[in-house]
Amino acid sequence: MAIPAELKSALNDMRAVRARRPQGPSTTRQYAEWRIAMAVALESLSAVLPLPADRQRATEEAAAARAEASSIIQGIKSPHADQEQ
Repeated sequence: MAIPAELKSALNDMRAVRARRPQGPSTTRQYAEWRIAMAVALESLSAVLPLPADRQRATEEAAAARAEASSIIQGIKSPHADQEQ
């Protein structure tokens, strides 16, 4: 069975984004931006995956990546937010 061109392209895009994962701590803006790029790649992939369960998982992983990125960015904007009462 041949892989559809759209699926192949989405998989290649995701691999390319994954390969650009920044080194260092996962609390940096660069890491947050990478997580957003991963979310975009996962959303594109979810649109072309053939199985509903796989589409659901990719969508959930994209949402988790966006949430993580948002949390990191909020921590950067307010580094002492956890100490405020």
